[in-house]
This record gives sequence, structure tokens and C-alpha cells, in this order.
Amino acid sequence: MQEIFSSFAQHQNLWDIKLKKPSTKEREKLFQNIASDVGMPDEIESIRKLIIKLRYKLQTELVRRKIYESNGREYLPAWYTDLKVFLKQRPYRTKENKLLQQQQPKVKRKVKAEEENNDILSTAALADIHYITLADLYKKVSCLWDENDIMYRFSNRRSEALENLLKDFNSKSGLCLSQFDLECEISKLRKICSNEKKFKIRCKQNKTLYKSQCPFYKSIEFIEVNVAPFECSLCEEILPSLAQYRTHLSSHNGSLPYKCSICGREFKQTNNLTVHLRRHTKEYLYKCQVCEKPCVTSGDLGIHMRTHTGDKPFFCDVCGKRFQTSSLFSIHMRRHENRPRFHCELCDKPFYTSSTLKEHMNQHLKIRDKICNVCSKGFSTRKHLRQHKLIHSTEKKYSCKICAKRFAQHAGLSIHMKSHGTTLSSLTDLQCVEIQPNKK
Repeated sequence: MQEIFSSFAQHQNLWDIKLKKPSTKEREKLFQNIASDVGMPDEIESIRKLIIKLRYKLQTELVRRKIYESNGREYLPAWYTDLKVFLKQRPYRTKENKLLQQQQPKVKRKVKAEEENNDILSTAALADIHYITLADLYKKVSCLWDENDIMYRFSNRRSEALENLLKDFNSKSGLCLSQFDLECEISKLRKICSNEKKFKIRCKQNKTLYKSQCPFYKSIEFIEVNVAPFECSLCEEILPSLAQYRTHLSSHNGSLPYKCSICGREFKQTNNLTVHLRRHTKEYLYKCQVCEKPCVTSGDLGIHMRTHTGDKPFFCDVCGKRFQTSSLFSIHMRRHENRPRFHCELCDKPFYTSSTLKEHMNQHLKIRDKICNVCSKGFSTRKHLRQHKLIHSTEKKYSCKICAKRFAQHAGLSIHMKSHGTTLSSLTDLQCVEIQPNKK
């Protein structure tokens, strides 16, 4: 196994992002070279799948470590302490056997090349009673298998749930599995369930009686909702993956494949839904080291840091104004070009953002969901709420230059100017208004 990764390390084009990404044919040739290096030229596909799987696990663990360190938490590897822990499948041991094994003297022995190669696909199967125990515990942790559970989309939450599942299973079974061992056994349960689904579909197509081939299938049947294949209830087409199944369903009703269970917003990509749900649930992964503001993604953190650095990389060549984000720049350019994206269905008023359209609809529907935290008065828009909050403020930053009277709100100053027989619009700011902080 270690020979495979030693050879993989020498073929840098497969993993070093600084080098040119190889084409599909070039990648195939590189994997053939690895298979030849380790003396397994006929096992190219198995070696490729193994490398991809373990690289993914390593990447997941690195992200987990980054999250722990960014939040100031002590990082402990979830399922490995060094390369050997996850590169070699170990036979399962009971706690009693583990103690006996530690007491026995270590005996060195030679291992044949064939035996080392067999380790790639070797498995130590659990007894049926252990699989039933695992299935019962697994069923209770829906964030590990049910994509309708919001936490299913958060890798850090799944990692924590898997750690707890491992402790519970080892405690109840008397075994001493590693986290990698447990993941392998869960994969086996999912594979069994997938095969049973295929068998069910074949029986349905052939109009034959279905009988479960697995003695403990009733215990794992709940996994069916999230394993392939998937049969469309509308046209009976069989889809090989959940992503393809969702895309197929959206073709029937015109919706997007991924929908937020909280607000109903739809997305094309599952990653976009995950980020969206993190914002709903405030599952922040990153924290600003300057002001400690939490952020969902590293991209969000990078954009936030511009508020500290003053960086505004997006420049309008029409008016010279600069913006911190591409979205604000895009909205600004639409205003220049008079290209609103949204229109009110009731009065056809144009809007450049969905948020302003929503607030406008609140005014039509008499919805006042923007609540003042001081007096609990409700408003339809954030703008009106901000204006209202000035009433509660002790600061009166609007000053009349004629009589020096001060006001908390711009509207108050505007009304006051009429007492002088003039209006704000008829005079320049320098003549009548001075916006300044209160004098102490």
C-alpha cells in the first residue's frame, strides 16, 4: 500500500496544483505507470479508486484541522495518527484481545508480496449481530445518512457525529474499531442496501416476487432513501446517482435540483445550498482575527477583510466609484444602464435587488417584520427602521445653520426649515445644514 503512495508522490502532475493539470489520457497513462511500479498492472482501476478515496479523506481531515485551529480549538486527528492507520486495513480486535496482544512479545516475520497486495482489498467482516447493532445506532444519527437533515450537509457536524457513533458502537459491541474501520463497515451496509434496491427493481421489472437476500435487511432498509439506484416515480427512469436523480426530477417540474427546507430558495449546486444553510443556522467555519466576526466560507472572510484593509478592487469606469464586492459593482452598473432585474407584480415598480423588492411587497401586504428592539414598533423596510431608531438615539447630528437647533432625524430638520420660510431643497447644504456630531 505504501508503495502505491510512494509511486503516486513521484507523479506530481496528479496532485500538485502548481503544475499543469494533465488531460484525461495523460492521467490514464500516469495511473498505468503507478500500477506498473507496484507490480500490479492489471489493477489500475482499483488503485485509482483507492488513491482518490484516500486523498478525499485526507483533504477532509485537513479542512477539519483548519476549522479547529481557526476557532482556537485543540485539533486531534479523527481517524489517523500516521499514514499506516488508514492505508492498511487491520483485523478487528476485541478489547480483551487488544490487551493480550500488547502483553505478547513482538515477533518479526517476512511478509510475501502477494500478501501485501491482498491488503488493498482485504476486509474483516463483522458478525450479523454486530451489523444489526451498527445499523440501529446509525439510524439514530440521521445527519450521517439523511440529506433532509440540515446537519447532513455540514462536514464538521458529520465528523463529530461519526466520532460519537464510533464510541457508542465500540462500547455496545465490545470491539475496538478505528474510525476508518467504522467508515468501511458503514460503506458495506450502504452497498448491501444498494444491491437490494437493484434486486427490487429487477423483480419489479420482471414481475417476480421479491425476497430479501440479506438476513438483516430490515435493520438497514432505512438507508434506501439515500443510496443508488433511484427510480423516478413519474416516468420510472432509473438514475445511477442522487445528483442525477435530483436533476432529472427538476426536468419534470422546472425547479432547481436543491431546495432550502427553511426558506424554500432553490439552487443548481449542492455546495451553494450547503453555504446557504450554514448562514441560516449560523454554522460559521471561519473567524476574522481582527474583529472576530464569524464567516461561513473562506471567500466570505476574504471579502470581509476588505473592510479592514479598505481594498475596493471593483472600479466603475462611468462614475469612478469603487466597490468591495462584485455583486455590489454589478448592481451599481445596472443602475447606470437602467436594467432592473425585478419588477413588482402588483404595481410594476422596478427594483435592482430582490431584497428591496421583498421590502416593497411588505408595504403592499402591510407586513411589518422589521422590529425596533427598543419600543417593538414594526416597519416594512430596513430604511424606515433605521430612520425610526434615530428617535431613540441621544445623538442629534442634523443641525439648522440658521438657528442652530438640532434634530435626530433628517425629516425633523426638513419640517423645521419650513418655520424659517424655506426648505432644504431650496438651499444648498452649506447655506442651511450642517451634519456634525453632538458637542460634548
